[in-house]
Amino acid sequence: MLDRLVGYQISPSLEEGPPRAVGRTRAERGGAPGGRARGGDREVRPRRIWSIEADLRAALPPQFRSKLIKLDGQKIELPSAEVTTPLVSELREKPFVVGEVTRKERRRNAPPPFITSKLQQDAANRLGFTAKKTMTLAQRLYEGVELGEDGQTALITYMRTDSVRLSPDAVAGARAYVEGRWGKEYLPAEPVQFKTKKSAQDAHEAIRPTSLEHPPRR
Repeated sequence: MLDRLVGYQISPSLEEGPPRAVGRTRAERGGAPGGRARGGDREVRPRRIWSIEADLRAALPPQFRSKLIKLDGQKIELPSAEVTTPLVSELREKPFVVGEVTRKERRRNAPPPFITSKLQQDAANRLGFTAKKTMTLAQRLYEGVELGEDGQTALITYMRTDSVRLSPDAVAGARAYVEGRWGKEYLPAEPVQFKTKKSAQDAHEAIRPTSLEHPPRR
């Protein structure tokens, strides 16, 4: 709750610090200036965290993002622009070399469908969007865009929802799409079911594409 009420509001202003090549900053939970925990009246001090990331590509795909973790074998902390900016300048002059590749298998379950709060959270974390920008763009997708002969077409279902429920038609369509594109071995024997919280109103199903026939490139 604090993340949504406070953190989302602070993060955009912190973003105005360094240019993107230098790094990003994020408001941590409880990191609001002047915040106090009611239990023991403990003052929560703001802390700004910097990071250095590089988008890399080589002769073989895919392009990937690398993050600076250690410097001269020691874990690094970037508390200020005075520390971060010179490092960025130095790294830009260095070659990037793959020192070691570790291969391993892991199982990762699919995340639940989007509800409004999770949509806003992912858009903030992955794209740096404010909640207002996210909802404005979602509104446009819900109202529809021009798709040639199809005319104005809605691309997502209603974007204000607290339910992870999906319609049977949507589930069947998704299963057919997975089987047709990647093969039956990538399809669970039974549809994965997610439970909606008891406190949810469940007035609308989760946020999803209205049709799998409208990929982003189209």
